[in-house]
Amino acid sequence: AARRRGAAAMNAMIAESKNELNSFLQKYCKRPLTKTDIEYKTSKYGMQYQAIVTLHCMDKQEYAGHLCDDPKVAEKSAAQQALLA
Repeated sequence: AARRRGAAAMNAMIAESKNELNSFLQKYCKRPLTKTDIEYKTSKYGMQYQAIVTLHCMDKQEYAGHLCDDPKVAEKSAAQQALLA
């Protein structure tokens, strides 16, 4: 049960990570973001997905997320890794 609670808390944290990353980048860049400022690339490995987020507005820094069962969750995981860096 404790493991499920931990996973649920992690999922809740990851769920908002793309919005949080967008907000952070807008403040960092001191302007509204454009579609070309952030790029997500998702790859499939077996039955799981991993995304890499490229922050073009920050000298093209890249961050890879964890392997996830869903491609959208993989993007959110990559955004979370960018926020943690």
